[in-house]
Amino acid sequence: MTHSALQKAMRLLVRREHAAHELTQKLLRQGYVRAEVELALRECQTKGFQSDTRFAEMLCRARIRQGYGPLRMIQELKMQQIDEAVAQAVFITEEVDWLLQARASLVKQGWRWQEGECVQKQQRYLSARGFPGEMIRAVLREKV
Repeated sequence: MTHSALQKAMRLLVRREHAAHELTQKLLRQGYVRAEVELALRECQTKGFQSDTRFAEMLCRARIRQGYGPLRMIQELKMQQIDEAVAQAVFITEEVDWLLQARASLVKQGWRWQEGECVQKQQRYLSARGFPGEMIRAVLREKV
């Protein structure tokens, strides 16, 4: 029994939020025709089953819990082709204290604020997690 692109899209969306681009790519890889995929996506959006805003909110909350910084989240949202205005709106509503987030990320790893080589490792760690340079310097200057 074959399923329509709409049925498949709804089954995917029941499991978790998907960005429109991600959902489209999954359906195309499954062999559905682009016209049918676009129609299914529009139907899901019209009925409120798929929302890029909701996806961006979910992604940001998950990455915040995981200790990631704003640059990482912006990069992921761009990869999912989330509109920049949507991404900015989500960042405004999240109201995250990014310095506190960076500090918590270091503490979670069990690192203390120290001099020398350890500081360089902490800088690389925070940078890899998506924190901007000026924020990293501010956190490491505190030396709690």
